[in-house]
Amino acid sequence: MKKSSIIIPLFNCEQTISKLIEQINKVLENHNIEFILVNDCSTDSTHQVCLELYKKFNDKITYIKLKKNMGEHNASMAGLNFADGDKVFIIDDDFQNSPEDLKMLFDYSYSNNFDVVYTNYKSKKHNFIRNILSKINDRFANYILNKPNDIYLSSFKSINKSVVKKIIDYKGPTPYIDGIIFNITSNLGQIYVNHSKRKTGNSNYNFLKLIKLFSNFLFNFTTKPLHIIAFSGAVIVLISFIFGVFVIIEKLLDPLIPTGYTSIVIMILFFSGIQLFFIGLIGEYVGRVLSVVNNNPQYSIDLILKKSEKDS
Repeated sequence: MKKSSIIIPLFNCEQTISKLIEQINKVLENHNIEFILVNDCSTDSTHQVCLELYKKFNDKITYIKLKKNMGEHNASMAGLNFADGDKVFIIDDDFQNSPEDLKMLFDYSYSNNFDVVYTNYKSKKHNFIRNILSKINDRFANYILNKPNDIYLSSFKSINKSVVKKIIDYKGPTPYIDGIIFNITSNLGQIYVNHSKRKTGNSNYNFLKLIKLFSNFLFNFTTKPLHIIAFSGAVIVLISFIFGVFVIIEKLLDPLIPTGYTSIVIMILFFSGIQLFFIGLIGEYVGRVLSVVNNNPQYSIDLILKKSEKDS
């Protein structure tokens, strides 16, 4: 029987993770599965709960505790490095995707020949701001990653083992898994599933984390911002030339026209702002290159408990 790996990045999920594991194990009881739980340095009792789960399911669970909170994609990369299933499934810890949804994704992934299967939702139960930011992220991904318009970049997905092996070759400190996937394959599938409200707690994605996630795919997997800078610079030069010609002609036609103090100040402020913005973008690229050169880690493991090998 083919083996499947289920990766669950964890953060402050003491109230949900036990129930989630129990239900997934029940729904997929006739399948050869392993759980890879990656605790992204939770501040509640998630660690203790995971230790109890490991005792109960030590033939199915690999438990990884990170030394520092690194974010969902870094935690997922840690899990991918320890997954050895023919297909890998990534699901959140908050029950917004149910074990029944996982079973749907499981069956669809094995009955089709896609390298990656994303999930999509007819209705999302996130708050208004989160939904707006997700839509903005999706639109940018269409342009920057050349993502098909009909594919939604959900964290709830399945990935073939062959693609997983190539994903974990990426050693940059700020991975964006979907960006890596689009550099590897275009053989993508999609399935619609339900999206439920969180049963407990609040989303771990605040505004700053969403901006950080957006910057990871913006600067790590494309040079299009630099192309935009070059194009914008050419446009500004053209506008400046036209404005200069206009000012010269106006002065020749009416030598008594005084020099415009206001227009000079506005132009200086405008171009100074543009230059600082462009320098900032270039600096972001340089900073990320420096972090790669310095071999900054994607994650640092504090504890790992590997599943027993009696069923392998």
